[in-house]
Amino acid sequence: LADDAPEAAIAELVRAAARAASGAGPSAGGDSPPSPPPCTHCAHGCGRNFHAACLRRWSIARRATGRRLECPACRAAWRRDDPALPRDEEVAAAEQASEAAGS
Repeated sequence: LADDAPEAAIAELVRAAARAASGAGPSAGGDSPPSPPPCTHCAHGCGRNFHAACLRRWSIARRATGRRLECPACRAAWRRDDPALPRDEEVAAAEQASEAAGS
């Protein structure tokens, strides 16, 4: 076996696990791993990264309960122009769905 065989085997296992986690099958070609989920970060405080989809769900819940948008880690005010944040109509739709489910 070549000296780089273990590293190549580990890299292939990581790619296979990433494909399985994303629901994708084996790649038809190319060895590039799937791209990570889009992330955003706290621009006014700690600088921590968050998955954009998680931040969207979190911000909808915060806005639905009338609480201000702030970093989940350091509580600094979240920037309003973050493209990861849902648009107002998305928040309104989520609030309507929540009200319909509660009544």
